[in-house]
Amino acid sequence: MPSTQKAPDANGLGYEWEYCQPKDNHTPWERFKLAIYNPSTHDVFGRSVKSWGGIFLFYVIFYSLLAIFFAICMKVLLSTLNNHYPRWQLHESIIGTNPGLGYRPMPDDPDQGALIWFKANNHTNVQKWTRKIDDFLESHNNPPSLETAVDFQEKRNNDVCTDAMIYGWEPQYYENIGELPPEMPESLKKHINDTALGDILKMQTVWVSCDGESPADREHIGPVEIYPQHGTPGYYYPYENKEGYLSPVLAVHFKNPKPNTLINVDCRAWAKNIIYKKSLVNREGSVHFEIMVD
Repeated sequence: MPSTQKAPDANGLGYEWEYCQPKDNHTPWERFKLAIYNPSTHDVFGRSVKSWGGIFLFYVIFYSLLAIFFAICMKVLLSTLNNHYPRWQLHESIIGTNPGLGYRPMPDDPDQGALIWFKANNHTNVQKWTRKIDDFLESHNNPPSLETAVDFQEKRNNDVCTDAMIYGWEPQYYENIGELPPEMPESLKKHINDTALGDILKMQTVWVSCDGESPADREHIGPVEIYPQHGTPGYYYPYENKEGYLSPVLAVHFKNPKPNTLINVDCRAWAKNIIYKKSLVNREGSVHFEIMVD
Protein backbone atom coordinates (compact mmCIF):
# COMPACT_ATOMS: atom_id res chain seq x y z
CA MET A 1 0.00 0.00 0.00
CA PRO A 2 1.65 3.27 -1.11
CA SER A 3 2.29 6.04 1.37
CA THR A 4 4.41 9.16 1.61
CA GLN A 5 7.31 10.19 3.79
CA LYS A 6 8.57 13.75 4.24
CA ALA A 7 12.16 14.79 5.02
CA PRO A 8 13.93 18.17 4.93
CA ASP A 9 16.64 18.78 2.31
CA ALA A 10 19.77 20.92 2.60
CA ASN A 11 17.76 24.10 1.94
CA GLY A 12 15.24 23.23 4.62
CA LEU A 13 12.40 23.07 2.07
CA GLY A 14 11.87 19.36 2.45
CA TYR A 15 10.91 16.68 -0.03
CA GLU A 16 8.75 13.59 0.05
CA TRP A 17 8.67 10.20 -1.58
CA GLU A 18 6.32 7.31 -1.74
CA TYR A 19 7.02 3.93 -0.22
CA CYS A 20 5.03 0.77 0.11
CA GLN A 21 3.52 -0.66 3.27
CA PRO A 22 2.66 -4.33 3.60
CA LYS A 23 -1.00 -5.01 2.97
CA ASP A 24 -3.02 -5.65 6.11
CA ASN A 25 -4.98 -8.84 5.50
CA HIS A 26 -6.32 -9.08 9.06
CA THR A 27 -10.04 -9.14 9.66
CA PRO A 28 -11.60 -6.45 11.86
CA TRP A 29 -11.80 -8.92 14.74
CA GLU A 30 -8.12 -9.83 14.38
CA ARG A 31 -7.14 -6.16 14.28
CA PHE A 32 -9.16 -5.61 17.45
CA LYS A 33 -7.33 -8.47 19.21
CA LEU A 34 -3.96 -7.17 18.00
CA ALA A 35 -4.80 -3.74 19.40
CA ILE A 36 -5.26 -5.36 22.80
CA TYR A 37 -2.24 -7.65 22.64
CA ASN A 38 0.27 -8.07 19.81
CA PRO A 39 2.11 -11.44 20.17
CA SER A 40 4.83 -10.46 17.72
CA THR A 41 5.88 -7.30 19.62
CA HIS A 42 4.35 -8.25 22.99
CA ASP A 43 2.62 -4.85 23.10
CA VAL A 44 -0.46 -4.36 25.25
CA PHE A 45 -2.78 -1.63 23.98
CA GLY A 46 0.00 -0.34 21.78
CA ARG A 47 2.63 -0.14 24.53
CA SER A 48 5.28 -2.49 25.82
CA VAL A 49 5.13 -3.85 29.34
CA LYS A 50 8.14 -1.70 30.23
CA SER A 51 6.38 1.40 28.92
CA TRP A 52 3.25 0.63 30.91
CA GLY A 53 5.38 -0.04 34.00
CA GLY A 54 7.04 3.35 33.67
CA ILE A 55 3.69 5.11 33.35
CA PHE A 56 2.26 3.22 36.33
CA LEU A 57 5.30 4.04 38.48
CA PHE A 58 5.09 7.71 37.52
CA TYR A 59 1.45 8.06 38.54
CA VAL A 60 2.00 6.10 41.79
CA ILE A 61 4.75 8.53 42.78
CA PHE A 62 2.79 11.56 41.53
CA TYR A 63 -0.44 10.78 43.42
CA SER A 64 1.46 9.64 46.52
CA LEU A 65 3.21 13.01 46.68
CA LEU A 66 -0.11 14.75 46.03
CA ALA A 67 -1.76 12.82 48.88
CA ILE A 68 1.12 13.64 51.23
CA PHE A 69 0.90 17.32 50.32
CA PHE A 70 -2.87 17.32 50.92
CA ALA A 71 -2.42 15.54 54.27
CA ILE A 72 0.15 18.13 55.37
CA CYS A 73 -2.21 20.98 54.40
CA MET A 74 -5.11 19.40 56.31
CA LYS A 75 -2.90 18.78 59.35
CA VAL A 76 -1.82 22.41 59.41
CA LEU A 77 -5.41 23.61 58.97
CA LEU A 78 -6.87 21.32 61.64
CA SER A 79 -4.12 22.29 64.07
CA THR A 80 -5.62 25.80 64.09
CA LEU A 81 -9.07 24.51 65.10
CA ASN A 82 -10.41 23.35 68.43
CA ASN A 83 -13.38 21.08 69.10
CA HIS A 84 -14.42 23.03 72.19
CA TYR A 85 -14.02 26.70 71.32
CA PRO A 86 -13.59 28.79 68.14
CA ARG A 87 -10.18 30.25 67.33
CA TRP A 88 -11.64 33.68 66.58
CA GLN A 89 -14.11 34.98 69.14
CA LEU A 90 -16.35 38.02 69.64
CA HIS A 91 -14.86 41.10 67.94
CA GLU A 92 -12.26 38.99 66.12
CA SER A 93 -14.86 36.71 64.53
CA ILE A 94 -17.20 37.21 61.59
CA ILE A 95 -20.20 36.53 63.85
CA GLY A 96 -19.32 39.50 66.03
CA THR A 97 -20.83 40.34 69.41
CA ASN A 98 -24.49 40.92 68.63
CA PRO A 99 -26.66 37.83 69.26
CA GLY A 100 -30.03 37.18 67.69
CA LEU A 101 -32.99 34.85 67.99
CA GLY A 102 -34.24 31.81 66.10
CA TYR A 103 -37.68 30.25 65.85
CA ARG A 104 -39.41 26.90 65.39
CA PRO A 105 -41.34 25.33 63.70
CA MET A 106 -40.07 26.13 60.22
CA PRO A 107 -41.96 25.33 56.99
CA ASP A 108 -40.83 22.48 54.74
CA ASP A 109 -41.25 24.51 51.55
CA PRO A 110 -38.47 27.12 51.12
CA ASP A 111 -40.83 29.18 48.95
CA GLN A 112 -42.95 29.82 52.06
CA GLY A 113 -40.05 31.71 53.62
CA ALA A 114 -40.75 32.22 57.33
CA LEU A 115 -44.51 31.63 57.09
CA ILE A 116 -46.19 29.34 59.65
CA TRP A 117 -49.53 28.64 57.97
CA PHE A 118 -51.84 26.01 59.39
CA LYS A 119 -55.48 25.00 59.24
CA ALA A 120 -56.91 24.64 62.71
CA ASN A 121 -59.71 22.29 61.61
CA ASN A 122 -57.38 19.97 59.70
CA HIS A 123 -56.03 17.37 62.13
CA THR A 124 -53.32 16.19 59.71
CA ASN A 125 -52.07 19.72 59.18
CA VAL A 126 -52.06 20.41 62.92
CA GLN A 127 -50.07 17.24 63.58
CA LYS A 128 -47.44 18.27 61.04
CA TRP A 129 -46.65 21.46 62.95
CA THR A 130 -46.89 19.97 66.45
CA ARG A 131 -44.57 17.14 65.41
CA LYS A 132 -41.97 19.69 64.32
CA ILE A 133 -42.08 21.31 67.76
CA ASP A 134 -41.92 17.95 69.52
CA ASP A 135 -38.89 16.87 67.49
CA PHE A 136 -37.09 20.11 68.25
CA LEU A 137 -37.82 19.96 71.99
CA GLU A 138 -36.95 16.28 72.30
CA SER A 139 -33.35 17.11 73.26
CA HIS A 140 -34.68 19.35 76.05
CA ASN A 141 -36.67 16.44 77.55
CA ASN A 142 -39.80 18.57 77.59
CA PRO A 143 -42.17 17.49 74.81
CA PRO A 144 -45.34 19.65 74.79
CA SER A 145 -47.31 17.33 72.51
CA LEU A 146 -50.77 17.42 74.06
CA GLU A 147 -50.85 21.07 75.08
CA THR A 148 -49.41 22.25 71.77
CA ALA A 149 -51.82 20.17 69.71
CA VAL A 150 -54.80 21.55 71.63
CA ASP A 151 -53.57 25.11 71.13
CA PHE A 152 -53.24 24.63 67.37
CA GLN A 153 -56.66 23.00 67.07
CA GLU A 154 -58.28 25.83 69.01
CA LYS A 155 -56.98 28.30 66.42
CA ARG A 156 -54.15 29.40 68.64
CA ASN A 157 -50.52 29.24 67.74
CA ASN A 158 -47.47 28.17 69.74
CA ASP A 159 -43.99 28.93 68.47
CA VAL A 160 -40.60 28.34 70.02
CA CYS A 161 -37.95 31.07 70.18
CA THR A 162 -34.33 30.16 70.75
CA ASP A 163 -31.38 32.36 71.60
CA ALA A 164 -28.59 32.31 69.00
CA MET A 165 -25.66 31.85 71.36
CA ILE A 166 -22.25 33.43 70.71
CA TYR A 167 -19.26 31.83 72.37
CA GLY A 168 -17.95 33.93 75.25
CA TRP A 169 -20.55 36.68 74.92
CA GLU A 170 -21.95 38.12 78.17
CA PRO A 171 -25.00 40.40 78.30
CA GLN A 172 -25.07 43.74 80.01
CA TYR A 173 -28.30 43.70 82.02
CA TYR A 174 -30.72 46.50 82.79
CA GLU A 175 -30.41 47.16 86.51
CA ASN A 176 -33.42 49.41 87.08
CA ILE A 177 -36.52 50.80 85.39
CA GLY A 178 -34.75 54.00 84.44
CA GLU A 179 -32.32 52.08 82.22
CA LEU A 180 -35.06 50.45 80.15
CA PRO A 181 -35.08 51.88 76.60
CA PRO A 182 -38.10 53.99 75.59
CA GLU A 183 -38.88 51.74 72.62
CA MET A 184 -39.34 48.69 74.86
CA PRO A 185 -43.02 47.59 74.87
CA GLU A 186 -44.97 48.93 77.82
CA SER A 187 -46.26 45.43 78.60
CA LEU A 188 -42.69 44.16 79.04
CA LYS A 189 -41.76 47.17 81.18
CA LYS A 190 -44.75 46.47 83.41
CA HIS A 191 -43.80 42.80 83.66
CA ILE A 192 -40.24 43.71 84.71
CA ASN A 193 -41.53 46.25 87.23
CA ASP A 194 -44.02 43.77 88.73
CA THR A 195 -41.86 40.64 88.85
CA ALA A 196 -38.16 41.49 88.79
CA LEU A 197 -37.58 44.99 90.10
CA GLY A 198 -35.47 44.90 93.25
CA ASP A 199 -34.39 41.29 92.70
CA ILE A 200 -30.80 41.30 91.40
CA LEU A 201 -30.94 37.74 90.08
CA LYS A 202 -34.22 38.27 88.22
CA MET A 203 -32.97 41.52 86.71
CA GLN A 204 -30.03 39.57 85.27
CA THR A 205 -32.16 38.49 82.34
CA VAL A 206 -32.02 38.96 78.59
CA TRP A 207 -35.63 40.03 78.10
CA VAL A 208 -37.65 38.97 75.06
CA SER A 209 -40.74 40.56 73.53
CA CYS A 210 -42.90 39.45 70.59
CA ASP A 211 -45.35 41.69 68.78
CA GLY A 212 -46.62 42.57 65.33
CA GLU A 213 -44.22 44.47 63.10
CA SER A 214 -46.63 47.09 61.79
CA PRO A 215 -49.63 48.77 63.43
CA ALA A 216 -51.94 46.51 61.41
CA ASP A 217 -50.03 43.42 62.57
CA ARG A 218 -50.23 44.57 66.19
CA GLU A 219 -53.97 45.02 65.79
CA HIS A 220 -54.47 41.50 64.40
CA ILE A 221 -51.99 39.53 66.52
CA GLY A 222 -54.08 39.45 69.70
CA PRO A 223 -52.71 38.67 73.19
CA VAL A 224 -49.21 37.15 73.35
CA GLU A 225 -47.70 35.25 76.26
CA ILE A 226 -44.14 33.95 76.66
CA TYR A 227 -43.34 30.87 78.77
CA PRO A 228 -41.82 30.04 81.18
CA GLN A 229 -40.77 33.69 81.55
CA HIS A 230 -40.23 36.79 79.43
CA GLY A 231 -36.54 36.23 78.84
CA THR A 232 -33.43 34.14 79.27
CA PRO A 233 -31.94 33.96 82.80
CA GLY A 234 -28.36 35.12 83.25
CA TYR A 235 -27.09 31.68 84.27
CA TYR A 236 -27.16 30.68 80.58
CA TYR A 237 -24.29 33.09 79.91
CA PRO A 238 -21.56 33.07 78.86
CA TYR A 239 -21.93 30.18 76.43
CA GLU A 240 -18.76 28.06 76.60
CA ASN A 241 -19.83 24.82 74.91
CA LYS A 242 -19.85 22.88 78.17
CA GLU A 243 -20.94 19.26 78.12
CA GLY A 244 -24.69 18.87 78.64
CA TYR A 245 -25.43 22.52 77.88
CA LEU A 246 -28.85 23.17 76.32
CA SER A 247 -29.66 26.42 74.55
CA PRO A 248 -32.38 28.52 76.22
CA VAL A 249 -35.86 28.03 74.77
CA LEU A 250 -38.98 30.16 75.17
CA ALA A 251 -42.51 29.24 74.11
CA VAL A 252 -44.42 32.11 72.48
CA HIS A 253 -48.18 31.68 72.73
CA PHE A 254 -50.41 33.65 70.34
CA LYS A 255 -53.74 33.33 72.07
CA ASN A 256 -56.16 34.74 69.52
CA PRO A 257 -54.62 35.82 66.18
CA LYS A 258 -57.08 37.08 63.61
CA PRO A 259 -58.00 34.17 61.29
CA ASN A 260 -57.31 34.22 57.55
CA THR A 261 -54.88 37.09 58.01
CA LEU A 262 -51.14 37.16 57.40
CA ILE A 263 -49.47 38.56 60.53
CA ASN A 264 -45.82 39.62 60.59
CA VAL A 265 -44.20 38.90 63.94
CA ASP A 266 -41.07 40.48 65.36
CA CYS A 267 -39.48 38.87 68.43
CA ARG A 268 -36.71 40.96 69.96
CA ALA A 269 -34.06 40.39 72.62
CA TRP A 270 -33.34 43.18 75.11
CA ALA A 271 -30.04 43.95 76.83
CA LYS A 272 -27.75 46.98 76.96
CA ASN A 273 -25.27 45.48 74.50
CA ILE A 274 -27.78 43.96 72.06
CA ILE A 275 -28.12 46.23 69.04
CA TYR A 276 -31.45 46.05 67.22
CA LYS A 277 -31.32 46.29 63.45
CA LYS A 278 -34.53 45.79 61.52
CA SER A 279 -33.62 44.57 58.06
CA LEU A 280 -34.90 41.98 55.61
CA VAL A 281 -31.31 41.00 54.78
CA ASN A 282 -29.14 41.48 57.87
CA ARG A 283 -31.51 41.50 60.83
CA GLU A 284 -29.78 41.75 64.20
CA GLY A 285 -31.00 41.30 67.76
CA SER A 286 -34.35 39.82 66.71
CA VAL A 287 -36.12 37.28 64.52
CA HIS A 288 -38.93 37.73 61.98
CA PHE A 289 -41.58 35.21 60.98
CA GLU A 290 -45.19 35.22 59.82
CA ILE A 291 -48.24 33.35 61.06
CA MET A 292 -51.58 32.70 59.41
CA VAL A 293 -54.43 30.63 60.78
CA ASP A 294 -57.23 29.37 58.53
